[in-house]
Amino acid sequence: MVRPAVLSDTTTRHSAYRFEPPDRDTLERLVAGTLPGYAEDIAVELFRDVCYDTPAHDLESRGATVLLRLHQDGSALLRVDVLERRADDGSIHHVTAEQHIATADAAQVDAASIFAGAGEAARLVRALTHPTSLVPVLELETLRRVR
Repeated sequence: MVRPAVLSDTTTRHSAYRFEPPDRDTLERLVAGTLPGYAEDIAVELFRDVCYDTPAHDLESRGATVLLRLHQDGSALLRVDVLERRADDGSIHHVTAEQHIATADAAQVDAASIFAGAGEAARLVRALTHPTSLVPVLELETLRRVR
């Protein structure tokens, strides 16, 4: 039995739904099974997300996130997201910039050189803070199976 877990953020009025199997065996059974109307092939994706902030958490206090996603094929994605509030009606607006980076080896990625790059996301990082002050604050490795 898969239990749904609802995660919501009342500030931005977005909801995310996550289904958690009760144990590893149930997960493996679900992945190994076939689903009507879906392809039989299962693609496996492996990536690592590294979130950056200053030691004083300056970006977090400004409602900004800087994420560097490192893919298994050696490519990377820099994503910068900033919350902005509109003064007239109080609604919340996101400014998001993404920049795809092709590298030879994701394990050898130099974040400082990516933050110093010419793309829109890198410029937004530099507008928020000095890139050399950023340090990794969270690393998450994901193995995703996609049908």
